Amino acid sequence: MYLAFAIWAKKYTKRIKPDIGCQGSFDIIFVRDYILISGGGISLVLTMANFSQRYRPPVLCSVASYKLFCSTTWSVGTFSLLFVPPAEGGGMEINMLELPESYTISSQIEKNLTGKIISYIEVLQAPHRFAFFHGDTKSYGDLLEGQTVMKATYYGGMIEMDTENCMVVFADGAYPKYYEDIKKFPKKHQLAIYFDDETAIFVSIQMYGVIMIFPKGKCTEGYYISSSSKFDPLCDEFTFEYFRSLYPGNHKKITAKAFLATEQRIPGLGNGVLQDILWDAGIDPRFDMREASETDFIVLYTSVKKILKEMCEQGGRDTERDLYGQKGKYVTQLSKNTLFEPCVKCGHEIHKANFLGGAVYYCENCQKKSNVHLGSR
Repeated sequence: MYLAFAIWAKKYTKRIKPDIGCQGSFDIIFVRDYILISGGGISLVLTMANFSQRYRPPVLCSVASYKLFCSTTWSVGTFSLLFVPPAEGGGMEINMLELPESYTISSQIEKNLTGKIISYIEVLQAPHRFAFFHGDTKSYGDLLEGQTVMKATYYGGMIEMDTENCMVVFADGAYPKYYEDIKKFPKKHQLAIYFDDETAIFVSIQMYGVIMIFPKGKCTEGYYISSSSKFDPLCDEFTFEYFRSLYPGNHKKITAKAFLATEQRIPGLGNGVLQDILWDAGIDPRFDMREASETDFIVLYTSVKKILKEMCEQGGRDTERDLYGQKGKYVTQLSKNTLFEPCVKCGHEIHKANFLGGAVYYCENCQKKSNVHLGSR
């Protein structure tokens, strides 16, 4: 991921005049893979893909996307520019929950923490500007203390842990980690859930993360609703017909990366898992999907199902960690671990490029389904 930066004080205020045929200057806020442009009495919600391609004509997102801004940022009036890279990643790579990790961690919570009683909640022991919470954090103790962990599940890249009356949701960089040895409890954290057997879950956010606590079954946050209402590639309902319907038939340019990893078309499929999927399908992430044949879509669908299933069955990727801090056993073929290494299929060197607000890895020899000119790499 690109290093997040924020400009808060008025003396550091920067106003941007975008080249989209508008007059005046605008405040711009980046959150996940959405952008809010505010100024001149108007507010536009754009996607990172639209903005990053030299201010192409904007496409308004849904009302749910707009509400996402309202629920995951502070008042626009308190700052002029906040940049948080989108879910699909960037140059500086850190841990972000994607489907294999949310699947793995939720399964571990379900198997090993069900029945544990929450004795105490601690919030923001170490303050973090990019730790986003829903509601009044002072009420978290009243909601959860004395509650028993009943089950856990996942929705895309989100982890949900349920008690009798409440649901706790972790997303983005809010990785829960379980500790059994009190001597190893971390000193700095943004959330601690202590159990009555002297074990605990801690969340220590690296860059940005979201933690939400709602009455059970009453989460109203748009990002959660979007993730929980769509089929994921592990279920039988994720058919080729469903996958094909996700492709926008508006004849506008959309790359393979943008198709798979933006707009929350497939929740939990971000820039991390994207790399091996496209490598397996033999498609360059910058490939213009308008030129894709029906066979290309079938191959891509097969790779999405296959690779994500393998990642989940093997406890996540070797670039990420599970509930116990252990690396996943799925060996990534395209990642920071394999950069400049020979491709296991053909022996050609793995390369890296920045594209759509993030880093992409590729093998020029294997991913020949490309309409990218060498000079533009």
